[in-house]
Amino acid sequence: MTETSSSSGEVRTQSLRQERLTTIGVVIVVAAVFLLPIGLLSFGETFQYSVGPTEIESTYTIRRQKGNAFAIFNRVLVFSDDADYEISNPGYASETVSFVRQSDQRGFDVQLTPLPGFLDVIVTKEFPVSIHIDGEVQTRLEGIELVQGRHVVAVMRGDAELAAYAVDIEGFGNSQEILLDLSAHQAILSVTTRPLAAAIELDGERLGRGMFEGGVPATSHQLRISHAGYDATVIDISLERGQKLVLGTVELTPSLITTTIETRPSNASVLLDGSFVGESSTSFTLRPGRSYELVVRKPGYREHNAMLTPEIGKNISQTIDFEQKTIRVEVHTNPSATVLVNGIPKGTAPIALDVYPGDVIEARSEGLTSQSKQVSDKQGANQSMAFELLEPAAHAYHFADERVTVTGGLEMIRFPPVSYQKSVGVDSDDLMSIEITRPFYLGATEVTVGAFRLYQNSIQGSDKHPVSGISWTDAVGFCNWLSAQHDLLPFYRISPNGVIEGLESTSLGFRLPTEVEWETGAGFDWRRNLVLEPFEWGRSQTIPVAFANLAGRETSKLRSRHFDDFMDNHETEAPVASYLPNVNGLYDMSGNVSEWTHDYYQIRRETNGGPDYLGPRTGFANVVKGSNYETHEIDEVATSYREFETGRSPTLGFRVARWLY
Repeated sequence: MTETSSSSGEVRTQSLRQERLTTIGVVIVVAAVFLLPIGLLSFGETFQYSVGPTEIESTYTIRRQKGNAFAIFNRVLVFSDDADYEISNPGYASETVSFVRQSDQRGFDVQLTPLPGFLDVIVTKEFPVSIHIDGEVQTRLEGIELVQGRHVVAVMRGDAELAAYAVDIEGFGNSQEILLDLSAHQAILSVTTRPLAAAIELDGERLGRGMFEGGVPATSHQLRISHAGYDATVIDISLERGQKLVLGTVELTPSLITTTIETRPSNASVLLDGSFVGESSTSFTLRPGRSYELVVRKPGYREHNAMLTPEIGKNISQTIDFEQKTIRVEVHTNPSATVLVNGIPKGTAPIALDVYPGDVIEARSEGLTSQSKQVSDKQGANQSMAFELLEPAAHAYHFADERVTVTGGLEMIRFPPVSYQKSVGVDSDDLMSIEITRPFYLGATEVTVGAFRLYQNSIQGSDKHPVSGISWTDAVGFCNWLSAQHDLLPFYRISPNGVIEGLESTSLGFRLPTEVEWETGAGFDWRRNLVLEPFEWGRSQTIPVAFANLAGRETSKLRSRHFDDFMDNHETEAPVASYLPNVNGLYDMSGNVSEWTHDYYQIRRETNGGPDYLGPRTGFANVVKGSNYETHEIDEVATSYREFETGRSPTLGFRVARWLY
């Protein structure tokens, strides 16, 4: 036992005189303590104390906090009115004892309490859970303070307990940890949906769209499949550890369509397939997937006849004006087609029709995409309508916007189906066949830092600069995120731990451009059906002035003679679209940053990969196309130049693509 005092009068010195005086003082105090019963009470009051538990009887420390007193062995001699002593031991909570001279209590039993312990709970990330200790949910999993003894750690999924563990806390301020491996408590769930864009939720948590296969807690769940315009389906499932439950395809039923018919004047009779459903302003429901004959009648007015074809997720609201004027319309089609008015066949074009404002004239021909136009009285009493019907592919391309802007301000340019031949490489006479049958959109610029930050807010850089230094997997993740922003089925299948497991070839979601799409955008003038080789500007090995952001004279890099007179405006990456676009309206296909493509890399290119070639199915690296701001060799500016990469590079970014249909 030791005593430590804050009083300066009890500090020892090294002089012999003081040591002698101290020795004499100790002898006097000891004598006073032991002779107290004989009659030395006038010097002070003596108190006795004991300290427990037993294991710390010889290790505790007693330290005076206030008062004039002296402690030795298990006694305290108090000279002042009272004195406070702190009794402590490592691993135990300290106790303060007050010795009061006027008190009748002369003995104290001090029992120190062990300090609590601290527990770190480490949980693997197979799926979200909550952790409860002794029935209380924990908001943090590090440094949890617990009293000494046994505690129960429970893993909860909602109200269901997945597992419980007994943990013996040592206490004494020590830290312990427990690892909860959730993989031992999971099952595998596999489900697909129709439509493919339907949302899949488990107990209110989103698992994905269209398809899910992965680990979920082995317990009871409520699975919900939903999509706009369809009735949601809820399935109760119960899973056991290690079980794989394959639900197959869950097909949603289209929701009923609310239909409201208004008329001017009102109170007209509304009939559907010959049956009376009410007067105008009455709402009724229709099932999508079939057509209904609508008849609206009011005495003294022309009967209104039309076909209603409900579309999934779109309620119908029509207003019929009985006071309409007859309009004569001459209808011509190419090729010859059936002409319908409000869904009712009227004959084969060319044909003259007496119709009313608001009527819809439609042209149909088997194998071609139908077209329709609404009659307007603004064109006069005698009008002419012409329809040119196209095959579905040509129709989708013809009526799609030439340019679209998507989330993040990224502009995309429409490309048609093309078929042509080009050189395999700069130094090769071999030709390769390019056949793209599906029209597609290709990013007019590289993806910017500003757009990528919406997906991953930790990315650094200027908003207008191209994002760079990201992996192929990062770029693929951005494409799937962008698809979700536009309610499109993701193109890439990504596991919960970030592994690219495959792709949905029928998806219209965003993706990386294939190598042949990239080369088509860079080196094929589709409007003139002209292959531009080997460079974007043609055959000349003289780089046009300020054509692209390459390693020009303004940099200190070694460069080939072709770069001696070349100069641009930036030493490193430039804001996208800082230079003129190529013949197809695309920016920075040469220079700025090189770009990831969808294809896996193989040394020898496939010269006849077939229609819409997506590249090899597997590989260890991915194809990188395009030169960058460090490029200083003329061959590397060629549109056929290709490299491969497996990681990240400050000169490597990407642009996005997607099919029209």
